Amino acid sequence: MRDTEEFQLPEGIVLLSGPNNFSDLGLRGVEIIYRMHGLELKIGWTVSPPDYFKAPDRLSISSEQPLVDYMESDADRMSAHELEMFGGITTQFLREIPMAHARHLLRPAYEALSVGLVREDMLPMPSRIESDEDYVHVACAYVDLVTGPSAEPIRWLSEWTGVKGATWSARLQRARARGILVGRGRSASISPQFKALEQGLRARLWERRRS
Repeated sequence: MRDTEEFQLPEGIVLLSGPNNFSDLGLRGVEIIYRMHGLELKIGWTVSPPDYFKAPDRLSISSEQPLVDYMESDADRMSAHELEMFGGITTQFLREIPMAHARHLLRPAYEALSVGLVREDMLPMPSRIESDEDYVHVACAYVDLVTGPSAEPIRWLSEWTGVKGATWSARLQRARARGILVGRGRSASISPQFKALEQGLRARLWERRRS
């Protein structure tokens, strides 16, 4: 584990809030807000399956309050950090944006939200895993976890269902033996031969979420 001191903020940068969840145009994610040299800095990480961002992808810089409020204030009544805002966004400012600090704090919340969305999509699982359709469901849940938010898909499948990890490993092995699940780790996918079953499953899951 990396030393937390590595992620301490330099002078002039203060963590205001976060990580917090957000929703924007149907996409969900997590964000964190700083005050940086008098300006508000917001850094976000969007959950975007099936192609996940490997690092935060959103950044905005603005005044903490509407700028007109400052313009109507007397300079001698403004705080030091409010006055600092008028230095603007310089090259040095951009170099100091605390991306490593933000990523360190956002990652657990990002992974939890991402895994939770896969859970919403895939549960409930079939009570008995017997048919090709059942094994496609199992394999899709595994693929959605391992290619995106988690390096521990079997752990999550076990926690969600109360079924032992060894049982899930055996189910995935049988999915491979049937030719449904191909590749390993982040290269895992559903075999082209079973794409029609996969598309049908995902369409049904989508309709269920909408209902």
